[in-house]
Amino acid sequence: MAATIRVLIADDEPSVREALADLIATEPSLELVGMAEDAGQAAELAVAHRPDIAIVDVKMPGGGGPRATRDIRRTSPRTKVIALSAYGDRGTVLEMLRAGASAYLVKGSSADEILVAIHRTTLGQGSLSAEITGEVIDELAGQLERQEQAAEAQRRQVQRIREVLQEGGPAVVFQSIFNLTNDDVVGREALSRFPGHPARTPDLWFADAAAVGLRVELEIAAVRAA
Repeated sequence: MAATIRVLIADDEPSVREALADLIATEPSLELVGMAEDAGQAAELAVAHRPDIAIVDVKMPGGGGPRATRDIRRTSPRTKVIALSAYGDRGTVLEMLRAGASAYLVKGSSADEILVAIHRTTLGQGSLSAEITGEVIDELAGQLERQEQAAEAQRRQVQRIREVLQEGGPAVVFQSIFNLTNDDVVGREALSRFPGHPARTPDLWFADAAAVGLRVELEIAAVRAA
């Protein structure tokens, strides 16, 4: 016999809490262990009951669903969170997913869809309402593309700096320092010059090197070249 799935409901709307409680009562495999009205109470009940699933409203008082989700996941790591919201915009969805929610359902989802989401989430399978799946996939694809572009830009940075290091460091030119009272040369300032077009100033090269962990190596190479 399959283990009973213990469920916590967190929503500030009494009608929603009651509807979800009634739904859980009709399903033999589910057990309602508590109902919360705000984010703080949701976290407290999660600590007290260690539910398998917490159904969390996105916009409830006390910090909202994101806060409740983070607190629940921190204090009861085995509890999986299903976000339930009237808001289907991808910004809200992604905020909840980043907070640690495993599933996201739009209010008005059918009883069957909610039950399927509970069972899928218990098994470690994410679930999204059909109304938001396409937008979320598009956004995640965009994020992956931006991450890949950033990673490629960093690879190019590392390659440029490595090439300079392999050549012994930047080229160096010397600028004389004069004593203006008698025009004597009292010293020379060593200035780093880097290859590439369009030309980039040394401060940008050293900033790039710092960003990829190569600043010290580049500075030592510049000193040696000087």
